[in-house]
Amino acid sequence: MLFMLVWPYGDAVRLMSSYAFESSDQGPPGVRQDSRHDPVAPVRCRGTPDTSPVTEQYDSDQDKAWVCEHRWMGVAAMVRVRQLLAREPGEIIDLKVYADHHHPG
Repeated sequence: MLFMLVWPYGDAVRLMSSYAFESSDQGPPGVRQDSRHDPVAPVRCRGTPDTSPVTEQYDSDQDKAWVCEHRWMGVAAMVRVRQLLAREPGEIIDLKVYADHHHPG
């Protein structure tokens, strides 16, 4: 995800936040199946994973079922990097060339 934030693919960036699920028809954590009127349980986010791919233990944490990728360490910084390096869609950002031309002093 961090790589995709700075890679100039397309003309829009979408950050998603999600929840863990085991079947394709499962709803969000804290809501019963086929219920639209139940109160929703508090959102408890997992922390930033420290392995890639994530471990089975991380992936099956039902106490913190919301993944909340938008809160992971580094995401906000990479959004800012993308803003600073904004160019025409499809142009590859060469960080070395950018740094050489924008070095203070």
